[in-house]
Amino acid sequence: MVAAVESDPCGLAASFKLETHEMTGPFRTLACVAMSVALTLPCHAQNAAGSTGGIDLRPQFTQGQTLRYEIQQQTKNVNTGAGFTVGQTTGQTIRLRLDVVSVGEEQTKADLTYERLAIEIKPTEGSMGGRSGSFDSDKPADPSNPLDSALRPLLKTSLHLTLDGDGNITEIASDGNPGTGIAAAMGGKEAVQFLVGRIVSPRHGSGRASVGQSWTNQDSLPLAPFGSLEMTTTHTLAGFDAPAAHVNLTSKVRFKSSGNGATGQMNLKKANITGAYEWDTETGSLQTLHADNSFELGMSQQGIEMLATFNGTLEIRRLDAEADAPANTKSD
Repeated sequence: MVAAVESDPCGLAASFKLETHEMTGPFRTLACVAMSVALTLPCHAQNAAGSTGGIDLRPQFTQGQTLRYEIQQQTKNVNTGAGFTVGQTTGQTIRLRLDVVSVGEEQTKADLTYERLAIEIKPTEGSMGGRSGSFDSDKPADPSNPLDSALRPLLKTSLHLTLDGDGNITEIASDGNPGTGIAAAMGGKEAVQFLVGRIVSPRHGSGRASVGQSWTNQDSLPLAPFGSLEMTTTHTLAGFDAPAAHVNLTSKVRFKSSGNGATGQMNLKKANITGAYEWDTETGSLQTLHADNSFELGMSQQGIEMLATFNGTLEIRRLDAEADAPANTKSD
């Protein structure tokens, strides 16, 4: 077992993935794609009907404000082809802290700190090969664990963020060296935007919506050299119990081929992404989010036919108390 420490074409998904000898080449591509789709639930809303009234869903930063969140993900990924099956289950936890340093009319400065990182990976039942691995930053350092060596440096680094009025991260600076590979990827703009973006900005445009109103986001996930996954996420303001706004979301996904048949063929057979979140209109921040993801991806490469199936859940919750019960990071 070794940690995947090369460049991270799949963003945060690949950052938290173990690479095994049994999951390489085309199979590793499918696993990376599968996890990426589940994680890419866009939160930057566009194309909504304009409204000057309604419920205010804009971020409400204040200087000195502290936001702490815990993100948990449970996934099961199974790849089949060429007469064998390789699969793994993954449980992971990210606990982060966002300290607002300054607030201006056009931009906000904030410091991001990873307070806890934990992961547990196991092969699925019936998997031909596959290995286990785990890491928990709350436990003593273990130099013999590749994940420990790769991830722990990130907890010693503060990331300094600049956000625009909509909550988009425009700049990231670091006061230290977050390390290389996995840690560097998690300190990169794409990964941080994934983590912080859905916490501070549920919609753009006027920043307001009425109960029953929907807005959509268009997003593209490159899958070089095969093409890209084009996603449309619809957010619907389902209800409002002051100060909590209840929003449902669903994503439609389609595969757009690059047309380069020499690199192989990929097709999206099934996709289902649904979820809901609660937005606190008083603090202007996310309270909770739950999302379920399942889909199938097929690929033909170098004469080998493969199929990847993926099922996952994503949970985000705000930590209002300084002391919270330990999270469950064990995979099923």
